[in-house]
Amino acid sequence: MPEQNKTLAIIAFVLSLLFFIPFFPLIGAILGIVALVLMKKDPKIGGRGFAIAAICIGFTITLIGVLILIGLFAFMGTFFSGFSVAAEEGVEAGMATCLEKESGIAKDTCMMMILAAYPKEAKDLDVSICTQAEMDDTESFCSAIILGNASLCEDLGSTSSKNDCIRLVQNGG
Repeated sequence: MPEQNKTLAIIAFVLSLLFFIPFFPLIGAILGIVALVLMKKDPKIGGRGFAIAAICIGFTITLIGVLILIGLFAFMGTFFSGFSVAAEEGVEAGMATCLEKESGIAKDTCMMMILAAYPKEAKDLDVSICTQAEMDDTESFCSAIILGNASLCEDLGSTSSKNDCIRLVQNGG
């Protein structure tokens, strides 16, 4: 029997590949299932390979997207924890939260957000807190803000970071 009408399976396959458009891979996987069900009812309908590929690709891409979203929300939740504490309880408490709960880039980003948002209040911190940063740039930024020393900004890697640091030191206190 010659296969006819592969259209639904091909559409499902194409949609499953469009990972950059939200929900399209999931829609492609669902249409792939619908195409397989229709093929079972009518053996003249073709495109079994396209339908199976759409199901596999669509669900895989959807799963990867969900895991990325979960990771982003988890990162952002911990990322902002120190910042929200700083807003409510002060810079010292916020920095302590960053150092206690965070690690790696999340800790350094948390520290830098607090320092950038509250440069005047940060001047009351003990500069030794800066040595707990994971990256050298964060340590230099932290030291420059707390000590009010713009020359420490020169140790930062990028020109925009240096300029932001100098601006914060000069205008922050």
